Amino acid sequence: MEKKFLEKKENLDIYEIHYNSEEVNKAERELINYVNTKYNIPGFRRGKTPVRIIKNFLGDNYKPMLEEEITKDLSDEFKDEKVILPPTISDIKWENDELIVSVQLHRQPEIELKDYIGLKLKTISTADSVEKFIENRIKELRDQNALLEPKEGPAEVGDMVKLIYSIEKDGKLISENKEQEISITDDEFRPIAKNAIGKKANEEFDFEREFSDSKNKYRYFGKIQEVLKKTIPELNDEFVKTVEPELNTLEELNTKIREEGIKQIEEWKESILRNQVNAKLPELIDLKISPETMDMYLATAINNMKKDKVYEQYLQQADGDFEKLSKELRESIINEIKSSRFIEEVSKKENLEVTDEEIMEMAEPLSKNWGVSVDRAKKMIEAKEEIKDELKGSLINKKVLELIIEKAEIEETSSQDKKSVETADKDGETKEENVKTKEEPDTKKGEDKEENKKD
Repeated sequence: MEKKFLEKKENLDIYEIHYNSEEVNKAERELINYVNTKYNIPGFRRGKTPVRIIKNFLGDNYKPMLEEEITKDLSDEFKDEKVILPPTISDIKWENDELIVSVQLHRQPEIELKDYIGLKLKTISTADSVEKFIENRIKELRDQNALLEPKEGPAEVGDMVKLIYSIEKDGKLISENKEQEISITDDEFRPIAKNAIGKKANEEFDFEREFSDSKNKYRYFGKIQEVLKKTIPELNDEFVKTVEPELNTLEELNTKIREEGIKQIEEWKESILRNQVNAKLPELIDLKISPETMDMYLATAINNMKKDKVYEQYLQQADGDFEKLSKELRESIINEIKSSRFIEEVSKKENLEVTDEEIMEMAEPLSKNWGVSVDRAKKMIEAKEEIKDELKGSLINKKVLELIIEKAEIEETSSQDKKSVETADKDGETKEENVKTKEEPDTKKGEDKEENKKD
C-alpha cells in the first residue's frame, strides 16, 4: 500500500491510497473464505464452493464487498493524525488490478481571533430596576391575597377566570382539556386572556394564533368554567402581617423585598451579560473550514435527528423545506464551532485553568440535581473522567465569559429602556420557536407556560 498526499483545501487534507494487486488478491481470498464459511450456497457444502460460483452468487455485491474488505483497516493508517472527524473515502477507482482510494482528513480549521477587549454590552440600572421590582412584588402579593367571589356577569379587566381548553396545530390535536386560572390585567396581551374578556361562565371561545416566523396555525378552543371577581386588599400594616407574619410594618416589607430584588437583579444582570457575550462569540473569530467538512457535520446532524425521531418535527418547523432546514443547521453548526474554538483559544491565550478543587466545588450544586449527598456527588465526579471533563469545560467557558465581561464596555440603561437591553440580549418572545418550547412539549404535563407567563 502506498499513501500519497495530494492537496490541502482549507482544513481538508486529501490523500490517495494505492493498493497493489498482491494486496487486492489477499483481500479477495479473505472475502471468498468468509463467504464460503458463512453462507449456504445451494448445491454446495459450506466451505467447498468454487470461487467462480461465489462471485456469481454475490453478483453486483461482490465488487463493493471486495472494496470494503480491502479498505477495512484504512483508519489505522491515519490513527496518529489529529482530526475532528473520522477519515472519509471520497472516491474509489480501479486501474487494472489495483485499487486507488481518495481519502479526506478533516483537521481543526485555522482560526484568527478578533479583538475581544472592550466589547460593547448593555444592562439595566440596579437602582431603577429595584424600585420596579418592589412595585411588582407588592402588586403580586396583593393579587395573590385578593378576595375571590363568583361573578355572574362577563369577565373584565381585574377579574380571574377558570377555563378549560384544547390546542390544535395545523388541524392536529396537541393538547387536550387543559385547565387553567388566568388573572386578566389592564395591560393584557395574551390571546387566551383577551378572548376570555366579555364572556360569562359556561360560554365557549375559539380562536387561532399565528406567528411571524412560521406558517403554522394554532387553534385554541374551550369554555369559561367560572368568572371570579377579585377584591384587592388595602396596602397597610395589617396586610403586611397577613402575608409576612414575622414583619409588622410596610416599611419592613419594603426593606425585605428590596434585599431580595437587589440579589435577583444582580443575578439577572450577570445572566443577560453572559447571554450577550455568547451571542457575539461567533463574530469574534474567523474560521477557515471546507465545504466538505460542513457537509459531513450536516449529514451527522441530520442522521442524529432521524435517530432521535425528531427530524420530521424540525423539517415541519422549516415549512417542509429541506434547503431551509439545511441552511439553518449549517448556521447553527458553524456558530457552535466558532464559539467552541473561541473559548478554547482565549483560555490558552489568557492562561485560564481549572483546578481539581474548583471541579469538586461543583459537587454541592450537582448533588441537588442528582438527588444524592455532596460526598456521593464528589465520588461520582472522581470516578468518571467524562464528568470531570464536562465540568472542566463548563468552568473554562464561565471563566472566559467572565473575563470578556470584565474587560467590556457596559452601558447601564434605565428600567424604562429595558426593551433595548432585551433586544441586545436577543431574548425574543414573539417567535414561534419560543412558543413551541413552552406549549408543545409541555402538553404532557398539562401546563401552557406561554399563557401562564404573566399569571
